[in-house]
Amino acid sequence: MIISGIGNEKSYRAVLYLQQLFPYEFNSLWINLGLGGHRDHQKGKIYEIKKVINNKDSQTFYTNTFLHNFKVEVLCSVEKAETVFKKNNIYDMEGFGFISALEKKVQKDNIFIFKIVSDNLTFQPKSYKDFAYRYIKKYIKSIHEVLEKYLSYEENNIEINNLLKVISNKYHVTFYNRKKIESLIKKILIIQNKNLVEKEIIQSSSLNQLINLYEDKLNNYLLKI
Repeated sequence: MIISGIGNEKSYRAVLYLQQLFPYEFNSLWINLGLGGHRDHQKGKIYEIKKVINNKDSQTFYTNTFLHNFKVEVLCSVEKAETVFKKNNIYDMEGFGFISALEKKVQKDNIFIFKIVSDNLTFQPKSYKDFAYRYIKKYIKSIHEVLEKYLSYEENNIEINNLLKVISNKYHVTFYNRKKIESLIKKILIIQNKNLVEKEIIQSSSLNQLINLYEDKLNNYLLKI
């Protein structure tokens, strides 16, 4: 863990410093937890960031595609504190530095960014340090549970392999389709149980129909959260 301080440059350098201090691999897990502002989101609410935009040049990066119960937002990363909130995004000053330092060095699905709303158009904390301590303490257990669930699904492939076997017995699966359906199964098991997935596989009329079914389900789930 490292506290980078305010600003994308400090965040970028903090990641590089950690990479020099500790050995890491392409599949290492990286988490950024901090504060952000939004025009009307309630103070103290936490969001997981799936998309990071650099306000300076619109350069864009994406984090993981893992699904869970945290609400999802887009992060607009700026060079100085935002007070107007023109875009309907969460604003911060560290997210872009964090994720750009990891680009092509680690697996995208292993990057997590969580932002707690500290500012909006009607509220600004008197002490950001006290605010951060209070709300990070409040959410740290929930974040830990999300990461534990993610790691358990990454490490335990028994259910996934069994379901893939059911699919392979029913359809001819190319290497490309296998990778695609494996990725979909991993995600769909977050939002529905194994028995229902297996039933849907058995009742499906084609592999493409099954892929479309799960893509639609995941898209609808993301819209809801």
